[in-house]
Amino acid sequence: MSVDDEVVSAARQCSETAQAGGGDLLHELEACTARVHHLMRADGLSVDTRFEALARLDDEARAGISRLRGSHAAQILSTVSAVAAGRDMFGAILDAYQGCIYAYEDEASHPARRGLLEDCRVRLVRAGAERVLWERFSGGPAHEHLWRWLGAAFREVTSPDGGHYSAGPGVPEDCTVSVKREYLRAVAAQSASFDLLQPQLIHVVDRLLDFALPMFQFQAAPFAGATYYVDPDWSVGPRRMVRLPESINGTWFFAPRMAAEALQEVAEQLAVGNLPKGLTLGQESDDSLKAGLEHVLRHWSDMPPVRRYRRHLLGGTLSAVRGIKDLQRLFSGQNVTEQAEWSLRDVSRGGLGVYAPMLTDGSVRVGELVGICPIEGATWQLAIVRRTWANPGGCPFVGLETLTQRPVLTSVDDGRASADVVMCDPLMRGEAVRIAAPANVLNAGVPLFVTSNGSIQKLKPLESSMTGDGFELRVYQVL
Repeated sequence: MSVDDEVVSAARQCSETAQAGGGDLLHELEACTARVHHLMRADGLSVDTRFEALARLDDEARAGISRLRGSHAAQILSTVSAVAAGRDMFGAILDAYQGCIYAYEDEASHPARRGLLEDCRVRLVRAGAERVLWERFSGGPAHEHLWRWLGAAFREVTSPDGGHYSAGPGVPEDCTVSVKREYLRAVAAQSASFDLLQPQLIHVVDRLLDFALPMFQFQAAPFAGATYYVDPDWSVGPRRMVRLPESINGTWFFAPRMAAEALQEVAEQLAVGNLPKGLTLGQESDDSLKAGLEHVLRHWSDMPPVRRYRRHLLGGTLSAVRGIKDLQRLFSGQNVTEQAEWSLRDVSRGGLGVYAPMLTDGSVRVGELVGICPIEGATWQLAIVRRTWANPGGCPFVGLETLTQRPVLTSVDDGRASADVVMCDPLMRGEAVRIAAPANVLNAGVPLFVTSNGSIQKLKPLESSMTGDGFELRVYQVL
């Protein structure tokens, strides 16, 4: 079998796996990555053959992912392993397109080569935008050359709309893919701190990004309301605009204000049970859509979130226990064997930054509940993982938000069944108390009863709640 035949076979396998339900999709994503590497290392192939085969593999892989997103098997794409595999696949495709660009640039004086070079640049920037999205959701690591390559392609665009080609598999039929459009998509994805979200929201956010894309402002001169800026000649992505950069020559400015206004209308319509026709979400739930909307509205507002508390560098070693089930055993006084050692990097009023070595069951996940304690201490704190980021060759960095310094395991009753939960606040009449429990244990809108100091107290459910990795955090008022 020739290299080209192998690529076609691999592309069809990835697409057919998605059509069949996606059971082996993780394997196929990894196989696509391997095929791309094999294609670029194969001897005796012309650059045209490499580019044609690569484009076919790229399109079929995208088509398979797109079909799976709209199916009941979409959750397969939302696992930590699948998101990491997608990140690596688009990174490999990006590398391969850049290799083709180098070859075409050597022959750019030939008219036929200029057209292929333009097409290759469009595909490179599209692959780069996907890499940014999957990279953020997987918690890195960052692709070393991505922003330099995307910026170089963006700089080479000479026509008003940039190089483009007709929509193909995996691309909405009513849009044109261009260097400028895909570069803007990468900038928008980088600006929205998607590494703060759980992997299962990647498909919701991807569709929100496409919905908002025509409404972003992106100009080569400063303008009122711009919140980020990027210089395509840099090797780094967009930066928050605290003040006007010293040099604005060649700098582009980004503002999501109009998109945020449109998404706010979507949120209001969703609250009354409506959804705009232009926003199709497949099998994603309303809760997922609400979570995605809340996040992008915060980060694409006129005043994006900023750090509230200063970080203080501090060393030390912490014991860490992950997951609500093990934490319940820990707080009940039982021995928990699955304790990791994490290195403390910094502390702030609201949380901690640590380095967490890779564990046997995979990396630490955003939204995971964690108990932490100094290695020789006796007092455990309860925290939630808010951010993870992998550093090439080093331990992943984990940002923790402290929920409570005094977690208490207690039993609550809703009149039908009792459940063991973790109290994050003391029981004080009239005050709110946060309760962490395994997912689907507490019923929304149902009061709880708890025994405290020899008396039974009633807890009235409030609307505020959040769903994490295997647990729920609900808020009640002590009556």
